[in-house]
Amino acid sequence: MFFCCTAGPVTDDSQDILPPNYEADAEDSKAQREDPPIVVPVSCRNTEEPNIKPSIEEAEVMSPLLAAGEKADLDAEKKDAQSPATAEDAADAKAAAERWQDSRHAQLIEESGQKQLEDVISSIGRRPSSTNVSLQAYVDDHATVYDMLEKLEPVDGWTFKKCEEGTDIYTKQAEGSALCMFKAVANLSAGGGGVRRLIVGLSDTANRPKWDEMCLEGRVVEQFAPFYKINYVKILAPAILSNRDMCALGRIRYEKDGGAMLALMSIEHPDAPAATGLVRCSMLYGGYIIRPTSDPDIFKVTWTGCVDPGGWLPTWVANLVCWKQGLTLCRFKKKVLETKS
Repeated sequence: MFFCCTAGPVTDDSQDILPPNYEADAEDSKAQREDPPIVVPVSCRNTEEPNIKPSIEEAEVMSPLLAAGEKADLDAEKKDAQSPATAEDAADAKAAAERWQDSRHAQLIEESGQKQLEDVISSIGRRPSSTNVSLQAYVDDHATVYDMLEKLEPVDGWTFKKCEEGTDIYTKQAEGSALCMFKAVANLSAGGGGVRRLIVGLSDTANRPKWDEMCLEGRVVEQFAPFYKINYVKILAPAILSNRDMCALGRIRYEKDGGAMLALMSIEHPDAPAATGLVRCSMLYGGYIIRPTSDPDIFKVTWTGCVDPGGWLPTWVANLVCWKQGLTLCRFKKKVLETKS
């Protein structure tokens, strides 16, 4: 390469002597002296952007070196790999939860080989809350009724009164009331009929006088199974007291543990007015709680509630004999289950 060292102007002849692109070559030469570039052979160059992602296992080892964004992406990928549930699966699970009570009821009907209880239509027709809804929705709408019953289940704070033929009976002062509550607890054999047998037996008002000598009469006023049932009963009172009657609404809720709840509360119904000569008493709240045990044929049954006897009966007298209401469960166990087992 030739360079011009003259201080004067360059003549046309000298321009012919200089190589083409002299000035560009000079700048390149200067740049190479200051910071020589690294030359990569053409055969080794990758003209495309690399897009190689480590596997999930590799990422776990490399995680301290990964950028936060890349780490988050790989964590999400790992979560997806471990959770194969799809949107369709989630929708199916939601639909099943929304009709679990309905499915459980149908299952028990099928297993028992029994038919659905027939509707009993009263003069005022069906209760609006039970129309055009699933059993699950109906149960959810009346959750407070079952919650109140469930709060009576633990024995903490209850006073033990006696054990009558395998049935433990307790009493407790009702919160915010002068009345006492009662509770009876017993292990009952379903005789191979499962929880369905106990549900049907305990709610069979028409046949109750056959095994409960304190029940003078029982009949169904209105029924739309499995939503609700309205019963009317006449009750034999102790000597010197007037006999009682009651009209009560019962609702069922199946439990995920394999049991069930039958919640009861008194209501007034035009087809079940207070009978002449009787005193109307009221079940303020209560019912039956049925729980499975380690033995598939044995269930722990709790019969509990708070009853206002009505009439002129002093509260202290009512509380004195309150525990005797628990004997109903004892009679059911002895005269229905043990007789037929």
